[in-house]
Amino acid sequence: MTARVALVSSGQYAHLDEDLPPIVAALGDRGVDAIVADWNGDAFGWADVDLAVIRSTWDYTWQLDRFLAWVDRVSGLTRVANPAPVVRWNTDKRYLLDLAAAGVATVPTRVIAPGGDPAAVDDLAGGQIVVKPVVSAGARDTERYGPDRRADALHKAVAPLKRDRRLERQRGRLSRAGARTAAEVAGHADRHEHERRGQQHDSGTDLSRFVDHLE
Repeated sequence: MTARVALVSSGQYAHLDEDLPPIVAALGDRGVDAIVADWNGDAFGWADVDLAVIRSTWDYTWQLDRFLAWVDRVSGLTRVANPAPVVRWNTDKRYLLDLAAAGVATVPTRVIAPGGDPAAVDDLAGGQIVVKPVVSAGARDTERYGPDRRADALHKAVAPLKRDRRLERQRGRLSRAGARTAAEVAGHADRHEHERRGQQHDSGTDLSRFVDHLE
């Protein structure tokens, strides 16, 4: 019996996920029936697949409650990767604080609520600071500030917003070299290097080309 796998994306962003076509092809070579499915669509039969793999559901950030409800619902119909509790935890970037508390090396990160006290992030002094919402993707509402613009970064962090923002200290040469990610599948390491650059402006830097790999 042929296994069926749904690669979960969104109707708005599936065409931007360059890895989808080769994944579908590679799974097909192994006898797996893979299909790209829109999580936000109404017609797809999730119970008809053996596995739903969350790939590029990048529009979840402005409809988080609906997305998490979808994860819970589909988890009752088929196996979802990752499991619902992990997805729920990972959609809010406060998970970095949990990892740090567990001793995992992370980018120094602090969370501050709109209208909060900037003194709460005083220990991030020095270096460049990235300000972004705790729920974000594609660098939406994200800016980077140099060491001489700390006051601007703090003003951005506490500006009115429906959700909390987080501040993190940028490390290394990410803005120049992009980010390199590595994954291991069945004991084989697969490295993929991203050369995604931003341009610096007085109002901050548009990091939409690489900030999603900062974590």
